[in-house]
Amino acid sequence: MFDRLHRHGRLIGIGLAAALLNACGGGGASSPETEPFYLEEQEEWTLVWADEFNGSGVDAANWTFQTGDGTDYGLPEPGWGNGERQFYLEDNAAVADGSLVITAKEEPMGGMPYTSSRMRSIGKFDFTYGRVEMRAKAAAGQGLWSAIWMMPTSSPYGTWAASGEIDIMEVVNAGTENQGVFLAAHHGFQWPLNQIVTAPAEVDDASDWHTYALEWSGKYLRWYVDGVHLRTVEAESYYSYFFAGNDTGFTAASDPAAPFNQDFHLIVNLAVGGNGPGFVNPADVDGSTMEVDYIRVYECSYGLADGTGCNSNADRGLETPDEAEPYIEETMLFADGAATLSWPTGERQLVAAAGWDNDGAMSVVDDGSVINIMTSGAGNAVINAADGEPFELFGYYGAGELRFDMYIEAAGTAPLSDILIKMDSGYPALGQVSLSVADLPKDEWFSYSIPLRDLVENPGEQPLNLQQVVNLIVIEPTAAASLKVDNVSLKCGHPYRRECGISGPRQAGDGSTLVVLDEIGLEGGFWSSLGIGGSSTDSGFVSYYESGTNQVTWSNTGDSLLVNFASSDEFGVWFVQADQPGVDLSLYEDAGFLRFELKLPQETIDGGLNYKVENEYPDGTGDLSLDLTGVEADVWTSFEIPVAALLASTNAANYTDPRPGEPLDLSAVRAAIVMWPAGDQGGIFFEIRDVRYENDPGAAGDLCPQPTPYGTAAITGSFGGAVIEEGGIYSFPTGSEPWGGFANENTDMYPMSFPHGGTITFNAAVPLGGSADVRFRFEFNPYPDVDPAYDTAAINVSGTELTSYTIEIPSQGENTFSSFLMYLNTMDVGVQVSNVSVVANAPECEEPSNDTVLDPASFTEAFGGTTVVDEVFTFPTGAEAWGGFANMNADLYPLSFPYGATISFMGSVPEGGAADVRFRFEFNPYPDVDPAYDTEAVNVSGTEAMEYTIEVPSQGENTFSSFLMYLNTQDVGVNITDVVVTVKGEPVVEGTELDPAEFTEAFGGTTQADGVFTFPSGAEAWGGFANMNTDLYPLSFPNGAKISFTGAVASGGAAELRFRFEFNPYPDVDPAYDTDAVTVAGADPMTYEIEVPEQGDNTFSSFLMYLNTQDVAVSVSNVVITVY
Repeated sequence: MFDRLHRHGRLIGIGLAAALLNACGGGGASSPETEPFYLEEQEEWTLVWADEFNGSGVDAANWTFQTGDGTDYGLPEPGWGNGERQFYLEDNAAVADGSLVITAKEEPMGGMPYTSSRMRSIGKFDFTYGRVEMRAKAAAGQGLWSAIWMMPTSSPYGTWAASGEIDIMEVVNAGTENQGVFLAAHHGFQWPLNQIVTAPAEVDDASDWHTYALEWSGKYLRWYVDGVHLRTVEAESYYSYFFAGNDTGFTAASDPAAPFNQDFHLIVNLAVGGNGPGFVNPADVDGSTMEVDYIRVYECSYGLADGTGCNSNADRGLETPDEAEPYIEETMLFADGAATLSWPTGERQLVAAAGWDNDGAMSVVDDGSVINIMTSGAGNAVINAADGEPFELFGYYGAGELRFDMYIEAAGTAPLSDILIKMDSGYPALGQVSLSVADLPKDEWFSYSIPLRDLVENPGEQPLNLQQVVNLIVIEPTAAASLKVDNVSLKCGHPYRRECGISGPRQAGDGSTLVVLDEIGLEGGFWSSLGIGGSSTDSGFVSYYESGTNQVTWSNTGDSLLVNFASSDEFGVWFVQADQPGVDLSLYEDAGFLRFELKLPQETIDGGLNYKVENEYPDGTGDLSLDLTGVEADVWTSFEIPVAALLASTNAANYTDPRPGEPLDLSAVRAAIVMWPAGDQGGIFFEIRDVRYENDPGAAGDLCPQPTPYGTAAITGSFGGAVIEEGGIYSFPTGSEPWGGFANENTDMYPMSFPHGGTITFNAAVPLGGSADVRFRFEFNPYPDVDPAYDTAAINVSGTELTSYTIEIPSQGENTFSSFLMYLNTMDVGVQVSNVSVVANAPECEEPSNDTVLDPASFTEAFGGTTVVDEVFTFPTGAEAWGGFANMNADLYPLSFPYGATISFMGSVPEGGAADVRFRFEFNPYPDVDPAYDTEAVNVSGTEAMEYTIEVPSQGENTFSSFLMYLNTQDVGVNITDVVVTVKGEPVVEGTELDPAEFTEAFGGTTQADGVFTFPSGAEAWGGFANMNTDLYPLSFPNGAKISFTGAVASGGAAELRFRFEFNPYPDVDPAYDTDAVTVAGADPMTYEIEVPEQGDNTFSSFLMYLNTQDVAVSVSNVVITVY
């Protein structure tokens, strides 16, 4: 069968096997509404136009030929937008024996290896609504593409496919095992966001005669083959979203029949090769013919304006695609003041200010209502982020726009001047359009919209990068101007939900366990915003996030997520996906794993499973095969995949549409996991749960302890009249005791403690609707020995579907708990609760340090009239002023604090009140005390022991062999224990960043100008570039180093670059070290890094750069060495 995943679009192919299109929507089913049947079948349709092809040639009154390779009709490249390989000629079309015959020939013409014909009725027969019927034979052979289709005559909604396209008969590879027959309508946005609703037709051999028909009205499109109604697409399933002019901007067409509410014309053509049929078998092409017996157009006899009413041929039981509508997001940048942009991951404040004041000529004032712009000559106003960082605008190129309201005061504005509207990624990388003041309204408010496509396609010295936008709008008069600006916004449209917008701060995993699906298969954490979804051929690879009637469906069993694949004739993938801009998993790179559990039937094991992890398709791991060796059917099996293995995969490069993919980028993971059956998908299913990314214990270092999971509670005990019903339904009936609730009977969880806080997570639903408040309680022991105890806040549970909930537990100090209870605050509501898990938080991960924690001091000697009894210290009235307490743990001496120290201790005042405590370090015990240091005093209060700390600054080279403690407050007994000195070590240095190198000297025939370096053909093999910043020398790397730089290839190509360190400039070069080469690729500047291993005692006073690739100009800047 023809691979339906390669279903074509007129200008671009769509889809690849297992391609995760980051989108929403779907192709569910509904029964179409049909009008009543009135007329007899033979009276329903009235013939209005026909070509029976009975003449001696193609009728010029009906048809005009399109010739060539497509470039004469506005297409940027040969191939008619599909990579086709024929050159169209009039001579390849003829009329013979009552049929139109189009012949494909193997003959070079116009740079193409084949010829054929294409003709259309534009300007000779254009029509709206009716029935189009033709009897035709498709050209037989691999690589032949026969089509009879329709295009709009005037394209009122813009370029393809916003103004529509209808394919009535479209056949590829007729008569071969790869035959495909398609019925399709294109709509939505202009390329590249064009949409398609399509379906294959089962036709025995399309190279034989068949009758194809379309019934077209303002409410539906119906396709027929050989009189059988095969497909209905209703108006709710298509739309047109287009740019309606600068005053309106992008909008959805108001007529629900759009874009199929206008005149279309007919096209007949035979193509060779291209996106549709795929590879060409030359032996099949030469002489293969497409034949058409007739084409007839009828109108519905009812004469209704929308063409409806004729239904006798309709099959009212056919399923129709789901409704479709564009996703639209508008972000206000300024409205009564600069906006604060908010996301679930954080917020960023915008400011409106002068970007370039042209030496004081420009004044920009945000008065909290509008932006007031005045200039005596040029300058510009900008809106950007207060933090100065750039924004990522994703999905904006196709149908994004910059909108604003403006008021031009005529008296203060040069009448023949322009106003430049720009957006930039940091000057001079920008896009701009020029508005003529003469053409704009004056002394009144007006609205204006600029497509971002126009900004991108009108660059400055460097192109605008929508992924790195610094100034969201730049308003730059070219002469004197007095302007007011308000209601500035960025608006975008997209076929798929949440696939355009402004990216918020990126979410990042902190190295602890990051849940994708929890223990019963509910999405969690960063992946809950979009969550579980599917994408499949029956939805046109539009992703869907609600389980319905598509190829991929899923449901929660209460124990796991069950994923089903419906048909052998379709293909789909299942995934869990995060919102833009994805999740940063960088902390899992070195010792991280993707782990999950699967339960598989034997049929799924036999067929195999594929998986992948993805950024934005096609970038990611590419398709990977899951190793099912030794997996037992119907038994839960744990899988773990090293993150390093995911990073090593280059399989994404095997994709071809729209381009080969790049390897996985851990800093922006969208799809945490994608999975699908490797073979026939019909009836295949699997169960999955506990999907997570995590480091092995200690992967973040011994200083980063992990959270403590106490496990899953078994809340199976009820008391005080509370009731537990079958299925885990908990209720608190009227008449129950106020203290009635539910007890955990999983005693393996005890004792629990939360010195750093913790969390309770659980899944809950209210099956019969409504809502209820749920809370939990921790007790020291079961009643009556309950104290200390802690009651959580209540959380409201609602909805009939199981949802994950989390309750935070604050620090509980040293308290322990051996009783865990659940309560419902709401009576008479049945609440389903499952998977109640308790986790104690880990302490914060400590930064690496060289600090030394000493053994506790022992202040057991009191002097000068002080007293100490059972670690309670007192400075009584009448004691000597110098009275205090001496440390008797002589093992601590001598002490030295070249980088400072910290004293920590536990302190309390058992009888209440407060006292000041301080410490003293002396060179030796009295009288040889100097040098000495006295700490600040700290106030100890309260009857409960608390930790106190005192900082000791650097004491240089001084050493101390006497450690004393004093109370400044008399007659107050202070309990002091655990006095510990932590000696600070030399600060951990991540690396010393040197000043940038300056590669301004080219040698050996190389060239450099303005930071662009070239190694031309004919240059010496040793040609390169020398650093002239001699302040860097001498360099030494006893612990290694890192070289980082910014590189780009303006041509879009690639080049290898390396560096060399030499003892001195040539000829005294040894010892020397050559780095590995790194490939610099792409026109967009990127940061590259090269590691330099340890170089022992070697020093270097020559730093060189070389290009291994000739004749490629490479932009290199900001070359910085970081010495470890």
